Amino acid sequence: MASELFDPVVEDDLALERLGYKQELKRSFNLLSMVGFSFSIVSCWSALSGVFIIGAESGGPPVMVWSWIGVSICSLAVAFSMAEMCSAYPVAGGQYSWVAIVAPRGWARGLSYVCGWFMLTGILAMGAVNNFITAGFILAIAELSNTDLVVTRWKITLVAFAVAISGLSFNTLAPQLLHKASVFASSNFINMTGFGSAYTAILGLLQTVDKKRQIPTYAILLTTATQIALNSIYFGTVTGFNTVVSIATEGFYISYAMPICAKLLSTAMGQAVKLDGLWDLGQWSVPVNLVGAIYLLFTSITFNFPTENPVDSENMNHTSAAIGLMLLLAAITWMTTGRRRYQKSLSILTEGTEMEMSDSRPEQIKSGGLNKAD
Repeated sequence: MASELFDPVVEDDLALERLGYKQELKRSFNLLSMVGFSFSIVSCWSALSGVFIIGAESGGPPVMVWSWIGVSICSLAVAFSMAEMCSAYPVAGGQYSWVAIVAPRGWARGLSYVCGWFMLTGILAMGAVNNFITAGFILAIAELSNTDLVVTRWKITLVAFAVAISGLSFNTLAPQLLHKASVFASSNFINMTGFGSAYTAILGLLQTVDKKRQIPTYAILLTTATQIALNSIYFGTVTGFNTVVSIATEGFYISYAMPICAKLLSTAMGQAVKLDGLWDLGQWSVPVNLVGAIYLLFTSITFNFPTENPVDSENMNHTSAAIGLMLLLAAITWMTTGRRRYQKSLSILTEGTEMEMSDSRPEQIKSGGLNKAD
Protein backbone atom coordinates (compact mmCIF):
# COMPACT_ATOMS: atom_id res chain seq x y z
CA MET A 1 0.00 0.00 0.00
CA ALA A 2 2.81 2.36 0.91
CA SER A 3 4.56 1.67 -2.37
CA GLU A 4 1.41 2.62 -4.27
CA LEU A 5 1.03 5.87 -2.36
CA PHE A 6 4.58 6.88 -3.14
CA ASP A 7 4.76 5.42 -6.63
CA PRO A 8 7.01 7.85 -8.58
CA VAL A 9 5.00 7.22 -11.74
CA VAL A 10 1.79 8.26 -9.98
CA GLU A 11 3.54 11.29 -8.51
CA ASP A 12 4.80 12.28 -11.98
CA ASP A 13 1.28 11.98 -13.41
CA LEU A 14 -0.10 14.20 -10.65
CA ALA A 15 2.68 16.73 -11.21
CA LEU A 16 1.81 16.90 -14.90
CA GLU A 17 -1.87 17.39 -14.07
CA ARG A 18 -1.00 20.30 -11.81
CA LEU A 19 0.89 21.85 -14.72
CA GLY A 20 -2.05 21.43 -17.09
CA TYR A 21 -0.78 18.35 -18.94
CA LYS A 22 -2.53 15.01 -19.23
CA GLN A 23 -0.41 11.85 -19.17
CA GLU A 24 -1.68 9.65 -22.00
CA LEU A 25 1.03 7.02 -22.45
CA LYS A 26 3.04 4.84 -20.11
CA ARG A 27 6.18 6.05 -18.39
CA SER A 28 8.74 3.42 -17.40
CA PHE A 29 11.89 5.32 -16.43
CA ASN A 30 13.20 5.10 -12.89
CA LEU A 31 16.10 7.00 -11.32
CA LEU A 32 18.76 4.49 -12.39
CA SER A 33 17.54 4.30 -15.98
CA MET A 34 17.35 8.11 -16.18
CA VAL A 35 20.94 8.39 -14.96
CA GLY A 36 21.98 5.87 -17.60
CA PHE A 37 19.97 7.67 -20.27
CA SER A 38 21.55 11.02 -19.34
CA PHE A 39 25.04 9.51 -19.34
CA SER A 40 24.47 8.04 -22.80
CA ILE A 41 23.43 11.47 -24.09
CA VAL A 42 26.34 13.33 -22.50
CA SER A 43 28.73 10.50 -23.48
CA CYS A 44 31.64 12.45 -22.01
CA TRP A 45 34.33 9.87 -22.79
CA SER A 46 33.47 9.46 -26.46
CA ALA A 47 32.71 13.17 -26.85
CA LEU A 48 36.08 14.13 -25.36
CA SER A 49 37.97 11.66 -27.53
CA GLY A 50 36.26 13.09 -30.60
CA VAL A 51 37.48 16.65 -29.92
CA PHE A 52 40.64 15.96 -27.90
CA ILE A 53 42.87 17.16 -30.71
CA ILE A 54 41.43 20.68 -30.47
CA GLY A 55 42.70 21.12 -26.91
CA ALA A 56 46.04 19.56 -27.77
CA GLU A 57 46.56 22.06 -30.59
CA SER A 58 45.18 25.08 -28.72
CA GLY A 59 47.31 25.33 -25.60
CA GLY A 60 48.28 21.78 -24.77
CA PRO A 61 48.14 20.06 -21.35
CA PRO A 62 48.26 23.18 -19.09
CA VAL A 63 45.31 24.80 -20.82
CA MET A 64 43.41 21.52 -20.97
CA VAL A 65 43.84 20.84 -17.23
CA TRP A 66 43.02 24.30 -15.89
CA SER A 67 40.31 25.06 -18.40
CA TRP A 68 38.67 21.74 -17.47
CA ILE A 69 38.39 22.95 -13.87
CA GLY A 70 37.10 26.38 -14.86
CA VAL A 71 34.61 25.06 -17.39
CA SER A 72 33.38 22.46 -14.91
CA ILE A 73 32.61 25.16 -12.33
CA CYS A 74 30.79 27.31 -14.88
CA SER A 75 28.91 24.31 -16.26
CA LEU A 76 27.73 23.47 -12.75
CA ALA A 77 26.36 27.02 -12.46
CA VAL A 78 24.41 26.42 -15.67
CA ALA A 79 23.20 23.03 -14.45
CA PHE A 80 22.08 24.45 -11.09
CA SER A 81 20.22 27.29 -12.82
CA MET A 82 18.47 24.93 -15.22
CA ALA A 83 17.65 22.49 -12.41
CA GLU A 84 15.89 25.26 -10.49
CA MET A 85 13.55 25.89 -13.42
CA CYS A 86 13.14 22.20 -14.25
CA SER A 87 12.27 21.40 -10.64
CA ALA A 88 9.43 23.93 -10.67
CA TYR A 89 8.28 23.22 -14.22
CA PRO A 90 9.27 19.65 -15.24
CA VAL A 91 7.98 19.45 -18.81
CA ALA A 92 9.61 17.96 -21.90
CA GLY A 93 9.54 21.32 -23.69
CA GLY A 94 12.43 22.37 -21.49
CA GLN A 95 14.11 25.65 -22.30
CA TYR A 96 11.52 27.21 -24.57
CA SER A 97 8.77 26.47 -22.06
CA TRP A 98 10.77 28.01 -19.24
CA VAL A 99 11.46 31.14 -21.27
CA ALA A 100 7.73 31.66 -21.69
CA ILE A 101 7.27 31.38 -17.93
CA VAL A 102 10.12 33.52 -16.61
CA ALA A 103 10.51 36.14 -19.39
CA PRO A 104 9.21 39.69 -18.86
CA ARG A 105 5.61 40.36 -19.81
CA GLY A 106 5.16 41.16 -23.48
CA TRP A 107 8.36 39.32 -24.46
CA ALA A 108 7.42 35.80 -23.44
CA ARG A 109 6.00 34.46 -26.70
CA GLY A 110 8.65 35.93 -28.98
CA LEU A 111 11.61 34.84 -26.86
CA SER A 112 10.09 31.39 -26.39
CA TYR A 113 9.66 31.05 -30.16
CA VAL A 114 13.29 31.97 -30.86
CA CYS A 115 14.51 29.65 -28.10
CA GLY A 116 12.59 26.81 -29.75
CA TRP A 117 14.43 27.50 -33.00
CA PHE A 118 17.81 27.35 -31.26
CA MET A 119 16.84 24.11 -29.53
CA LEU A 120 15.72 22.50 -32.78
CA THR A 121 18.87 23.65 -34.58
CA GLY A 122 21.10 22.22 -31.85
CA ILE A 123 19.24 18.91 -31.73
CA LEU A 124 19.40 18.31 -35.48
CA ALA A 125 23.00 19.45 -35.87
CA MET A 126 24.18 17.45 -32.84
CA GLY A 127 22.59 14.33 -34.30
CA ALA A 128 24.64 14.80 -37.46
CA VAL A 129 27.80 15.37 -35.40
CA ASN A 130 27.19 12.18 -33.42
CA ASN A 131 26.82 10.24 -36.67
CA PHE A 132 30.12 11.66 -37.85
CA ILE A 133 32.01 10.90 -34.61
CA THR A 134 30.66 7.34 -34.52
CA ALA A 135 31.68 6.86 -38.15
CA GLY A 136 35.20 7.99 -37.24
CA PHE A 137 35.39 5.44 -34.43
CA ILE A 138 34.18 2.63 -36.70
CA LEU A 139 36.68 3.44 -39.45
CA ALA A 140 39.51 3.84 -36.93
CA ILE A 141 38.85 0.31 -35.66
CA ALA A 142 38.66 -0.94 -39.25
CA GLU A 143 41.96 0.78 -40.04
CA LEU A 144 43.64 -0.94 -37.10
CA SER A 145 42.39 -4.29 -38.37
CA ASN A 146 43.32 -3.58 -41.99
CA THR A 147 46.44 -1.47 -42.45
CA ASP A 148 45.79 -1.18 -46.19
CA LEU A 149 42.55 0.71 -45.59
CA VAL A 150 42.72 4.39 -46.48
CA VAL A 151 40.15 6.51 -44.66
CA THR A 152 38.78 9.27 -46.88
CA ARG A 153 36.05 11.87 -46.54
CA TRP A 154 33.58 10.01 -48.69
CA LYS A 155 34.05 6.82 -46.66
CA ILE A 156 33.45 8.68 -43.40
CA THR A 157 30.33 10.28 -44.85
CA LEU A 158 28.89 6.99 -46.10
CA VAL A 159 29.50 5.31 -42.74
CA ALA A 160 27.82 8.31 -41.06
CA PHE A 161 24.82 7.66 -43.32
CA ALA A 162 24.83 4.03 -42.17
CA VAL A 163 24.93 5.11 -38.52
CA ALA A 164 21.95 7.42 -39.06
CA ILE A 165 19.97 4.72 -40.86
CA SER A 166 20.77 2.14 -38.17
CA GLY A 167 19.41 4.52 -35.55
CA LEU A 168 16.32 5.03 -37.67
CA SER A 169 15.86 1.27 -38.00
CA PHE A 170 16.13 0.64 -34.26
CA ASN A 171 13.70 3.41 -33.43
CA THR A 172 11.07 2.54 -36.03
CA LEU A 173 11.33 -1.17 -36.88
CA ALA A 174 12.33 -2.59 -33.51
CA PRO A 175 10.77 -0.37 -30.83
CA GLN A 176 10.23 -3.37 -28.58
CA LEU A 177 14.02 -3.61 -28.21
CA LEU A 178 14.08 -0.01 -27.04
CA HIS A 179 10.83 -0.06 -25.11
CA LYS A 180 11.77 2.50 -22.52
CA ALA A 181 13.27 4.92 -25.00
CA SER A 182 10.32 4.71 -27.39
CA VAL A 183 7.80 5.26 -24.62
CA PHE A 184 9.78 8.25 -23.40
CA ALA A 185 9.92 9.76 -26.88
CA SER A 186 6.25 9.28 -27.64
CA SER A 187 4.79 10.14 -24.25
CA ASN A 188 6.73 13.39 -24.11
CA PHE A 189 6.40 14.42 -27.76
CA ILE A 190 6.59 18.19 -28.22
CA ASN A 191 5.65 20.03 -31.40
CA MET A 192 8.30 22.73 -31.17
CA THR A 193 6.67 24.93 -33.79
CA GLY A 194 3.97 25.93 -31.32
CA PHE A 195 1.22 25.63 -33.93
CA GLY A 196 -1.98 23.66 -33.47
CA SER A 197 -2.16 20.08 -34.70
CA ALA A 198 -4.45 21.06 -37.56
CA TYR A 199 -2.39 24.04 -38.74
CA THR A 200 -1.15 22.21 -41.83
CA ALA A 201 -1.24 18.65 -43.08
CA ILE A 202 2.54 18.44 -42.82
CA LEU A 203 2.72 19.52 -39.19
CA GLY A 204 -0.19 17.28 -38.32
CA LEU A 205 1.64 14.41 -39.99
CA LEU A 206 4.90 15.10 -38.14
CA GLN A 207 3.30 15.07 -34.71
CA THR A 208 1.35 11.89 -35.38
CA VAL A 209 2.23 9.08 -32.98
CA ASP A 210 1.97 5.49 -34.21
CA LYS A 211 -0.61 3.99 -31.86
CA LYS A 212 0.66 0.43 -32.28
CA ARG A 213 4.36 1.05 -31.75
CA GLN A 214 3.94 4.27 -29.72
CA ILE A 215 6.53 6.25 -31.67
CA PRO A 216 6.37 9.48 -33.76
CA THR A 217 7.45 7.72 -36.98
CA TYR A 218 7.24 10.65 -39.40
CA ALA A 219 9.11 12.98 -37.06
CA ILE A 220 11.90 10.39 -36.71
CA LEU A 221 12.08 10.02 -40.50
CA LEU A 222 12.36 13.78 -41.02
CA THR A 223 15.00 14.06 -38.30
CA THR A 224 17.09 11.31 -39.89
CA ALA A 225 16.75 12.87 -43.35
CA THR A 226 17.92 16.23 -41.98
CA GLN A 227 20.92 14.65 -40.28
CA ILE A 228 21.90 12.83 -43.48
CA ALA A 229 21.64 16.12 -45.39
CA LEU A 230 23.94 17.80 -42.86
CA ASN A 231 26.41 14.89 -43.03
CA SER A 232 26.43 15.23 -46.82
CA ILE A 233 28.16 18.60 -46.46
CA TYR A 234 31.34 16.69 -45.59
CA PHE A 235 31.42 15.32 -49.16
CA GLY A 236 32.25 18.78 -50.46
CA THR A 237 33.95 20.73 -47.69
CA VAL A 238 35.49 20.14 -44.28
CA THR A 239 34.94 23.79 -43.35
CA GLY A 240 31.23 23.50 -44.02
CA PHE A 241 30.85 20.50 -41.76
CA ASN A 242 32.93 22.16 -39.04
CA THR A 243 30.27 24.86 -39.11
CA VAL A 244 27.66 22.17 -38.39
CA VAL A 245 29.73 21.08 -35.38
CA SER A 246 29.85 24.64 -34.05
CA ILE A 247 26.14 25.20 -34.68
CA ALA A 248 25.30 22.05 -32.72
CA THR A 249 27.04 23.34 -29.62
CA GLU A 250 26.01 26.97 -30.03
CA GLY A 251 22.38 26.06 -30.62
CA PHE A 252 22.23 24.25 -27.29
CA TYR A 253 24.26 26.89 -25.43
CA ILE A 254 22.06 29.76 -26.57
CA SER A 255 18.93 27.77 -25.73
CA TYR A 256 20.40 27.27 -22.23
CA ALA A 257 21.29 30.94 -21.92
CA MET A 258 17.89 32.28 -22.93
CA PRO A 259 15.82 31.09 -19.93
CA ILE A 260 18.58 32.08 -17.51
CA CYS A 261 18.94 35.54 -19.06
CA ALA A 262 15.15 35.92 -19.26
CA LYS A 263 14.89 35.15 -15.55
CA LEU A 264 17.59 37.69 -14.71
CA LEU A 265 15.94 40.29 -16.94
CA SER A 266 12.59 39.78 -15.22
CA THR A 267 14.29 40.21 -11.85
CA ALA A 268 15.94 43.45 -12.98
CA MET A 269 12.60 44.77 -14.28
CA GLY A 270 10.78 43.97 -11.06
CA GLN A 271 8.78 41.13 -12.64
CA ALA A 272 10.63 38.26 -11.00
CA VAL A 273 8.95 34.87 -10.84
CA LYS A 274 9.76 32.75 -7.81
CA LEU A 275 10.31 29.10 -8.67
CA ASP A 276 9.07 26.93 -5.82
CA GLY A 277 10.48 23.58 -6.86
CA LEU A 278 12.34 20.91 -4.93
CA TRP A 279 15.63 22.43 -6.09
CA ASP A 280 15.69 26.00 -4.78
CA LEU A 281 18.87 28.07 -4.83
CA GLY A 282 17.34 30.71 -2.58
CA GLN A 283 19.54 33.79 -2.15
CA TRP A 284 22.20 32.16 -4.36
CA SER A 285 19.86 32.03 -7.35
CA VAL A 286 20.85 35.37 -8.91
CA PRO A 287 24.65 34.98 -8.41
CA VAL A 288 24.61 31.45 -9.80
CA ASN A 289 22.40 32.56 -12.70
CA LEU A 290 24.84 35.39 -13.47
CA VAL A 291 27.84 33.04 -13.57
CA GLY A 292 25.99 30.63 -15.84
CA ALA A 293 24.70 33.38 -18.14
CA ILE A 294 28.11 35.06 -18.52
CA TYR A 295 29.77 31.73 -19.27
CA LEU A 296 27.17 30.74 -21.89
CA LEU A 297 27.21 34.13 -23.60
CA PHE A 298 31.02 34.21 -23.65
CA THR A 299 31.32 30.73 -25.15
CA SER A 300 28.52 31.40 -27.65
CA ILE A 301 30.46 34.40 -28.94
CA THR A 302 33.82 32.62 -29.10
CA PHE A 303 32.30 29.73 -31.06
CA ASN A 304 32.08 32.18 -33.97
CA PHE A 305 35.83 32.89 -34.05
CA PRO A 306 38.19 31.15 -36.49
CA THR A 307 40.39 28.51 -34.86
CA GLU A 308 43.50 29.23 -36.94
CA ASN A 309 45.46 32.27 -38.05
CA PRO A 310 45.87 33.54 -40.73
CA VAL A 311 42.25 33.14 -41.75
CA ASP A 312 41.49 31.92 -45.25
CA SER A 313 38.68 30.16 -47.11
CA GLU A 314 39.75 26.79 -45.72
CA ASN A 315 39.64 27.64 -42.00
CA MET A 316 37.05 30.43 -41.93
CA ASN A 317 34.34 29.93 -39.30
CA HIS A 318 30.91 30.33 -40.89
CA THR A 319 28.95 29.71 -37.69
CA SER A 320 27.83 33.33 -37.38
CA ALA A 321 26.45 33.25 -40.93
CA ALA A 322 24.56 30.03 -40.24
CA ILE A 323 23.13 31.40 -36.98
CA GLY A 324 22.17 34.59 -38.80
CA LEU A 325 20.32 32.55 -41.42
CA MET A 326 18.50 30.64 -38.71
CA LEU A 327 17.47 33.89 -37.00
CA LEU A 328 16.30 35.26 -40.35
CA LEU A 329 14.09 32.20 -40.88
CA ALA A 330 12.78 32.54 -37.34
CA ALA A 331 12.00 36.22 -37.91
CA ILE A 332 10.23 35.54 -41.21
CA THR A 333 8.10 32.73 -39.82
CA TRP A 334 7.31 34.80 -36.73
CA MET A 335 6.21 37.83 -38.74
CA THR A 336 4.18 35.79 -41.23
CA THR A 337 2.48 33.21 -39.04
CA GLY A 338 4.14 32.72 -35.66
CA ARG A 339 2.99 35.84 -33.86
CA ARG A 340 -0.63 35.02 -34.66
CA ARG A 341 -0.59 31.26 -34.21
CA TYR A 342 2.18 30.46 -31.74
CA GLN A 343 0.27 29.38 -28.63
CA LYS A 344 2.41 26.47 -27.41
CA SER A 345 0.66 24.48 -24.76
CA LEU A 346 1.91 26.53 -21.87
CA SER A 347 -1.55 26.59 -20.40
CA ILE A 348 -1.46 26.11 -16.68
CA LEU A 349 -4.24 25.19 -14.30
CA THR A 350 -4.38 27.78 -11.56
CA GLU A 351 -7.09 27.59 -8.97
CA GLY A 352 -9.35 25.74 -11.40
CA THR A 353 -8.83 28.20 -14.26
CA GLU A 354 -6.91 27.33 -17.41
CA MET A 355 -4.69 30.20 -18.53
CA GLU A 356 -3.37 30.26 -22.11
CA MET A 357 -0.05 31.88 -22.92
CA SER A 358 -0.54 35.14 -24.77
CA ASP A 359 1.66 38.21 -25.15
CA SER A 360 1.64 38.45 -21.36
CA ARG A 361 2.52 35.58 -19.10
CA PRO A 362 0.27 34.79 -16.14
CA GLU A 363 0.60 37.21 -13.27
CA GLN A 364 0.54 34.45 -10.70
CA ILE A 365 0.93 30.74 -11.04
CA LYS A 366 0.37 28.81 -7.86
CA SER A 367 -0.47 25.18 -8.40
CA GLY A 368 2.27 24.50 -10.92
CA GLY A 369 5.19 25.32 -8.66
CA LEU A 370 5.49 28.98 -9.60
CA ASN A 371 4.63 32.06 -7.60
CA LYS A 372 4.92 35.74 -8.24
CA ALA A 373 7.91 36.91 -6.24
CA ASP A 374 7.13 39.10 -3.28
